[in-house]
Amino acid sequence: MGDFTISQLARETNVNVETIRYYERLGLMEQPLRSSNGYRHYSDHETAQLQFIRKTQALGFTLKEIKQLINLRHNPGSCCNNIQTLIENKLVHIHQQIQKLQTIETQLKHYAGSGKKDLECSLLDALWPPETKKSTLPEDSA
Repeated sequence: MGDFTISQLARETNVNVETIRYYERLGLMEQPLRSSNGYRHYSDHETAQLQFIRKTQALGFTLKEIKQLINLRHNPGSCCNNIQTLIENKLVHIHQQIQKLQTIETQLKHYAGSGKKDLECSLLDALWPPETKKSTLPEDSA
């Protein structure tokens, strides 16, 4: 039903025009037909596809993974097991990210609660590498 220019599609989906062009270059979206005046014209199909890309991004899928999902959707012989495997792999990755974030949270809570209030910052003290007193590199002789 819809016949959108790229700027109308961008407005409709709240996505930047350059992002749409980028998705086209990556093959996530098909290059639309152009009218005689050179404008790209998008249909409801492209609107739905763009919304799918944004929703899957919000779930943590990378653009490469989204392309795999789109290819599986367009392949009538694809098996739901392939999609299930992608989702399970994403869940493992998300779990690993949560563990890393929890470790970071624990470390930051330690520094925040250290009670050291003088001019030196405990976080900076802990993370700043020790400085060497003298360079071991030979000096330039001019």
